[in-house]
Amino acid sequence: MSSRSVFVVVLLVLSLAVVGATAASPPPEPLCGVCDDSLTDSAADHGVGLSTEESHLSIRVAENGSARWHARVELRSGADALRRDDQRRRNIVRDSVDRSAMEGPGVRSAVENDTLVVTYRESDFARRSAGAVVVDSLTSPSLTTRADTIVVHAPPGYRPANRPTGEATTSGSAVVWSGGSDEIGFEPTHLAFVSTDALAPGIVGLFATALAVGPELAAESLSIVFFTVLVLGGTAGFLTRRLDGTAQRNERVSLVVALGAAVAFLTVVFAGRNLTDGSRMALSLFVPTALFFGLGYHARRDRRAWGFVVTLSVAPFLGVFAMALFGTAGPVFGGGFADLFFDIGGVIALVVGVVAFFAGRNIVRND
Repeated sequence: MSSRSVFVVVLLVLSLAVVGATAASPPPEPLCGVCDDSLTDSAADHGVGLSTEESHLSIRVAENGSARWHARVELRSGADALRRDDQRRRNIVRDSVDRSAMEGPGVRSAVENDTLVVTYRESDFARRSAGAVVVDSLTSPSLTTRADTIVVHAPPGYRPANRPTGEATTSGSAVVWSGGSDEIGFEPTHLAFVSTDALAPGIVGLFATALAVGPELAAESLSIVFFTVLVLGGTAGFLTRRLDGTAQRNERVSLVVALGAAVAFLTVVFAGRNLTDGSRMALSLFVPTALFFGLGYHARRDRRAWGFVVTLSVAPFLGVFAMALFGTAGPVFGGGFADLFFDIGGVIALVVGVVAFFAGRNIVRND
């Protein structure tokens, strides 16, 4: 393929990546349909002046994956109007819920003293997987909440098995987000509930989550980092073959170092909870840089370096998949911006990596 053809192909790939990255992200979607301003807006549309105070959302998960939602909103004013006209109250609640993630029939409402109580049942809030109950309905990056407290209760006989993202805490058999409507710290997450007599709840929960959502996360991860994988892996393969020909000696160190780098990358992801975004980015760039350096050093000595090439190709995918599965970096699948972020990261890794590649070659040359 001529240099001009290569340039055209690269330009096309870059254009497609940018077009995909600039696609509009989904609009914010309230988790609780009556816990934010949508309730007062809906009431105003129906001619009712409503003001609210604290709101609380409780979700009780059943063993079969269904869940019962129970929202309580304290009313500063407007309670009498909602109490007097049942039909108007139902219409207000229905319109408010329709703007949120509370999707499902059978929404019921009542006014108890000065508190609006809204309940409904969702049939597929969670799913059974490997003896655990995995909640995968709280993972959308567009989810928002203004509730003062959110509590997700495990099924009877179960307990939380993983550490949720955000400022969540575990209290007995429940996962709790609290701290006020502006400081609740809710972030999209997977939840796994395992039997209370499970010997290794963390491992069981992780395995069950991977089985339940792994295929979907893998497909989304690959779509996000496809450009990065193509650039890093393709460049590594091109440099090795173009500059060093076909090496004859095959050494085990290539595979060992490559696997070690992959483990290091995943370790960075696990440690991501306690790192700033800048520190996480720096550590993530360290792995491909070290791999490019080892690739240049290894290939210059006429040794097969396929392990480095393979790892450079799969490391971005493994990292994004792990971040999504373990929730160590907040929401990963955020629409077009996430694609652009990882594409830019791939370009930075490529520039630094090529420099490291030639540094590795020069060290061998000077030996």
